[in-house]
Amino acid sequence: MKPFIIDCGAYPFDVLVYFGENKEPMYKAMKGILSDEAIEQAKLHDYKRGYAAMHSGGQMILWLEKPPTTPSTIATLAHECLHIVFLLFDRIGIPISEENCEASAYMIDYLVNRILIEYNRLESKRRPADKTKQNKSR
Repeated sequence: MKPFIIDCGAYPFDVLVYFGENKEPMYKAMKGILSDEAIEQAKLHDYKRGYAAMHSGGQMILWLEKPPTTPSTIATLAHECLHIVFLLFDRIGIPISEENCEASAYMIDYLVNRILIEYNRLESKRRPADKTKQNKSR
Protein backbone atom coordinates (compact mmCIF):
# COMPACT_ATOMS: atom_id res chain seq x y z
CA MET A 1 0.00 0.00 0.00
CA LYS A 2 1.20 3.50 -0.80
CA PRO A 3 1.66 6.08 1.94
CA PHE A 4 -1.20 8.55 2.36
CA ILE A 5 -1.71 11.86 4.10
CA ILE A 6 -4.42 12.78 6.58
CA ASP A 7 -5.12 16.18 8.07
CA CYS A 8 -5.29 17.03 11.76
CA GLY A 9 -8.74 18.59 11.62
CA ALA A 10 -8.74 22.12 13.00
CA TYR A 11 -4.96 22.12 13.38
CA PRO A 12 -2.82 23.17 10.39
CA PHE A 13 -0.75 19.99 10.29
CA ASP A 14 -0.85 16.78 8.26
CA VAL A 15 0.36 13.25 8.99
CA LEU A 16 2.06 11.02 6.44
CA VAL A 17 0.75 7.51 7.18
CA TYR A 18 2.31 4.28 5.96
CA PHE A 19 1.76 0.60 6.76
CA GLY A 20 4.29 -2.06 5.77
CA GLU A 21 7.44 -3.89 6.78
CA ASN A 22 9.40 -2.41 3.85
CA LYS A 23 9.92 1.21 4.90
CA GLU A 24 11.41 2.35 1.56
CA PRO A 25 8.05 3.55 0.12
CA MET A 26 7.62 5.69 3.24
CA TYR A 27 11.10 7.18 2.87
CA LYS A 28 10.38 7.85 -0.81
CA ALA A 29 7.12 9.63 0.11
CA MET A 30 9.06 11.76 2.61
CA LYS A 31 11.13 13.27 -0.22
CA GLY A 32 9.81 16.72 -0.97
CA ILE A 33 8.12 16.84 2.44
CA LEU A 34 11.18 16.48 4.66
CA SER A 35 14.81 17.41 4.26
CA ASP A 36 17.26 14.68 3.30
CA GLU A 37 18.74 15.05 6.80
CA ALA A 38 15.33 14.39 8.45
CA ILE A 39 14.82 11.32 6.25
CA GLU A 40 18.24 9.99 7.22
CA GLN A 41 17.39 10.59 10.91
CA ALA A 42 14.14 8.63 10.48
CA LYS A 43 16.11 5.74 8.99
CA LEU A 44 18.31 5.60 12.12
CA HIS A 45 15.42 4.73 14.46
CA ASP A 46 15.19 1.07 15.37
CA TYR A 47 11.43 0.92 15.59
CA LYS A 48 9.69 -2.45 15.41
CA ARG A 49 5.89 -2.20 15.34
CA GLY A 50 5.27 1.52 15.01
CA TYR A 51 6.80 4.95 14.76
CA ALA A 52 5.48 8.48 15.16
CA ALA A 53 7.51 11.65 14.81
CA MET A 54 7.23 15.36 14.14
CA HIS A 55 10.10 16.91 12.28
CA SER A 56 11.42 20.44 12.67
CA GLY A 57 9.11 21.93 10.04
CA GLY A 58 6.04 20.41 11.71
CA GLN A 59 5.71 17.47 9.31
CA MET A 60 4.45 14.35 11.06
CA ILE A 61 5.01 10.71 10.18
CA LEU A 62 3.11 7.66 11.45
CA TRP A 63 4.31 4.18 10.46
CA LEU A 64 3.01 0.74 11.42
CA GLU A 65 4.70 -2.53 10.53
CA LYS A 66 1.31 -4.08 9.71
CA PRO A 67 -1.99 -2.56 8.57
CA PRO A 68 -4.58 -1.91 11.31
CA THR A 69 -6.76 -4.97 10.73
CA THR A 70 -6.57 -6.84 14.05
CA PRO A 71 -7.18 -5.78 17.65
CA SER A 72 -3.41 -5.76 18.22
CA THR A 73 -2.56 -3.60 15.19
CA ILE A 74 -5.47 -1.22 15.89
CA ALA A 75 -4.14 -0.88 19.45
CA THR A 76 -0.70 -0.05 18.00
CA LEU A 77 -2.35 2.56 15.76
CA ALA A 78 -4.01 4.16 18.81
CA HIS A 79 -0.66 4.05 20.64
CA GLU A 80 1.12 5.87 17.79
CA CYS A 81 -1.75 8.36 17.48
CA LEU A 82 -1.23 9.22 21.16
CA HIS A 83 2.38 10.09 20.31
CA ILE A 84 1.17 12.24 17.39
CA VAL A 85 -1.24 14.10 19.69
CA PHE A 86 1.48 14.73 22.29
CA LEU A 87 3.82 16.02 19.56
CA LEU A 88 1.09 18.18 18.02
CA PHE A 89 -0.04 19.67 21.33
CA ASP A 90 3.54 20.37 22.34
CA ARG A 91 4.10 22.17 19.02
CA ILE A 92 1.04 24.40 19.42
CA GLY A 93 1.60 25.04 23.12
CA ILE A 94 -1.17 22.96 24.68
CA PRO A 95 0.14 21.12 27.73
CA ILE A 96 -1.06 17.58 28.26
CA SER A 97 -2.86 17.64 31.59
CA GLU A 98 -5.92 16.36 33.39
CA GLU A 99 -7.65 19.69 32.69
CA ASN A 100 -7.48 19.20 28.93
CA CYS A 101 -7.42 15.41 28.65
CA GLU A 102 -10.74 15.50 26.78
CA ALA A 103 -9.14 17.53 23.97
CA SER A 104 -6.38 14.95 23.55
CA ALA A 105 -8.89 12.07 23.72
CA TYR A 106 -10.99 13.64 20.96
CA MET A 107 -7.88 14.21 18.84
CA ILE A 108 -6.82 10.57 19.22
CA ASP A 109 -10.36 9.54 18.27
CA TYR A 110 -10.22 11.82 15.22
CA LEU A 111 -6.86 10.49 14.03
CA VAL A 112 -7.66 6.80 14.49
CA ASN A 113 -11.01 7.28 12.76
CA ARG A 114 -9.54 9.21 9.79
CA ILE A 115 -6.69 6.73 9.35
CA LEU A 116 -9.00 3.70 9.45
CA ILE A 117 -11.46 5.31 7.02
CA GLU A 118 -8.69 6.18 4.55
CA TYR A 119 -7.05 2.75 4.90
CA ASN A 120 -10.37 0.99 4.27
CA ARG A 121 -11.14 3.28 1.30
CA LEU A 122 -7.78 2.55 -0.31
CA GLU A 123 -8.03 -1.17 0.42
CA SER A 124 -11.52 -1.40 -1.11
CA LYS A 125 -10.15 0.19 -4.30
CA ARG A 126 -7.28 -2.29 -4.35
CA ARG A 127 -9.28 -5.46 -3.65
CA PRO A 128 -11.18 -5.69 -6.97
CA ALA A 129 -7.85 -5.61 -8.81
CA ASP A 130 -6.54 -8.40 -6.58
CA LYS A 131 -9.58 -10.58 -7.36
CA THR A 132 -9.12 -10.01 -11.10
CA LYS A 133 -5.50 -11.15 -10.84
CA GLN A 134 -6.57 -14.29 -8.96
CA ASN A 135 -9.19 -15.16 -11.58
CA LYS A 136 -6.69 -14.75 -14.42
CA SER A 137 -4.19 -17.08 -12.75
CA ARG A 138 -6.67 -19.96 -12.60
